[in-house]
Amino acid sequence: MINLRGTINPVVSMARELGMTATDPNPRSAIVVVEVHGRTLGLLVDRLSDIMTVDHSSIQPVPK
Repeated sequence: MINLRGTINPVVSMARELGMTATDPNPRSAIVVVEVHGRTLGLLVDRLSDIMTVDHSSIQPVPK
C-alpha cells in the first residue's frame, strides 16, 4: 500500500504476478502508478529504463 496524494492505493509485485522470485525493494526498485478500469494502483518493479504515457486509443486488443 502507498499513500499517493492522500489516497491509499494497493501495490502489486510484478515479479510475483509473473511467477518470478520476488526480491526485496532496493534503491533501483520503483513503483509505477497506473490507472486500470478507473482504479489507481502501483506496480512494484525491479527497475525502469523508460517512462511513457500511452493514450487509451493507442491500445490494441490482445491477438487471439
